[in-house]
Amino acid sequence: MVSQKDIFISAQLLIKKHGDHAETIAERRMQEMMERDDAKGASVWFSILSSLEDLRAMKQQRQLH
Repeated sequence: MVSQKDIFISAQLLIKKHGDHAETIAERRMQEMMERDDAKGASVWFSILSSLEDLRAMKQQRQLH
């Protein structure tokens, strides 16, 4: 099982490497895992995608204040 900390770090690294395309990359990876019938892998990528969305929301919130 992948820890929440590892999920969060992975999301941060995706943003650092791919910027605005991070969500697209995560979605593609999740789809690849689903096509391979890898439920655990898809679940990890779903968690990373959720963390990406949380990070983006936090960034927007900070910009508003």
